[in-house]
Amino acid sequence: MSIGAALDAQPALSFVVVDVLHGHGMLVITYRNQRDVLAAETLRFGPDGLVVEASACHAPQGRA
Repeated sequence: MSIGAALDAQPALSFVVVDVLHGHGMLVITYRNQRDVLAAETLRFGPDGLVVEASACHAPQGRA
């Protein structure tokens, strides 16, 4: 599925940033999505400043 098709399938998609944390060569963005689920996205950067790895964690269903 393309990114455009994935976004089209979720017209109510939204995010509210809770916090942004930074460390050596990485960034963690915590946010709540359109279902009020708490999530964290971790981005790790290479020497050129580009993202080389990304991961996401979400709170278990029913737990905000």
